[in-house]
Amino acid sequence: MHKTRTGIIVLAAGASARMGMPKQLIKIGGTSLIRRAAQTAIATGCQPVVIVTGANADLIAGELQGLEIAVTVNPHWQTGMSASIRTGLDALLRMAPESEGVLLMVADQPGVTSGSLEEILAGAARPGSKLVAARFNDTWGTPAWFARDYFDELKQLNSQGGAKSLLVRYRDQVLAIDLPEAALDLDTPEDVAAYGRHLAERQHSPASPNFIPTDPDRVVGPAGIPEPLWSGGQTRRQFIANVTVAGVSIAAAPSFFQSASAAEVPIVSAPLNETQTVPVRLKVNGTEQTLQLDPRVTLLDALRERMGLTGSKKGCDHGQCGACTVLVNGRRINSCLALAVVHDGDEITTIESLAKGAELHPMQTAFLEHDGFQCGYCTPGQICSAVALLKEGHANTDAEIREWMSGNLCRCGAYSNIVSAIRDAKSKTAGAI
Repeated sequence: MHKTRTGIIVLAAGASARMGMPKQLIKIGGTSLIRRAAQTAIATGCQPVVIVTGANADLIAGELQGLEIAVTVNPHWQTGMSASIRTGLDALLRMAPESEGVLLMVADQPGVTSGSLEEILAGAARPGSKLVAARFNDTWGTPAWFARDYFDELKQLNSQGGAKSLLVRYRDQVLAIDLPEAALDLDTPEDVAAYGRHLAERQHSPASPNFIPTDPDRVVGPAGIPEPLWSGGQTRRQFIANVTVAGVSIAAAPSFFQSASAAEVPIVSAPLNETQTVPVRLKVNGTEQTLQLDPRVTLLDALRERMGLTGSKKGCDHGQCGACTVLVNGRRINSCLALAVVHDGDEITTIESLAKGAELHPMQTAFLEHDGFQCGYCTPGQICSAVALLKEGHANTDAEIREWMSGNLCRCGAYSNIVSAIRDAKSKTAGAI
């Protein structure tokens, strides 16, 4: 098995709804997860490297500019990971029809390095190897290598199965490589917070950052792979709250490998000492400031409580009303759902910076002229969202404005006036806001 005959597919098509932002764009150490995964794959020398996107395809493609990779879009990403595997494999074989194997990896495993991938590839180079997978906590997961013999079966995976079904079916042929660093998977805001706690603990603990504990009381499923430990009535959130291991935190095996007969290993997180904080560099309204924050602090709370920018409002605190909308790198997000630590180094724009001194922003003027508010509580979020809406080019008709502003609720019912204000602002600025 030669590296030039093994391609790598990075699966990055999910919408990451629980994150409040595209998970692939979360930055760890100043580099987004997707760009880091692509660079890790490139460093192995394997060819080609294919990135499969789906939701937020344009944003993710922009994050990958300048890298020697191929990007393909899975139009059926909502049907599950299997569709992305098919899409990626089809693209890989169009570029390298003689490929002898494919290494599958996901974008949200910050612990996986090019050295980790090299260990998997070394296993694939052994005589007779056909299936090689990472092993951590007595389960299998990504990254995993599949010989050409299994290409047809990879293409035939359904949305319920997942690639792990092949590993289970042919478990006698699987060569497992111990990669404890592959256990770390960022799947929810709680996972990111747990990782922040892990990083904070590393600063104060002599323990190796690669130490991953194994639960001796794990439940083994029918395929000999651990079933989720929270299956006995506990939710994932409850499990995080109830189980602690000093100095470390690990996350569930990637959802890409879920199947009916085997599932992920749960998160085990360290309790956060109230005195432990992490430095977060925020560039807000053109001014850069470094704050020492609890890694669980949301961007909204950092803006309001630590920086005194109270224009962004806390409404539902569940990402459903849009009152907390701010712009991050020009893109609107619900700041109540975003962890401040995730946006280290990002350009953040709040309602406070739209006006230039006494001169109102055109969108602010339009809202005043058209009475686009009553009580005014939701107005900062409405205006920030409307500014982004015009930049996105989604204000061509009243129906389109309503659709793309539907994430911002006005309990006073000023919707028709808000639409009129946005339409007027577009006409007076030719959409160039």
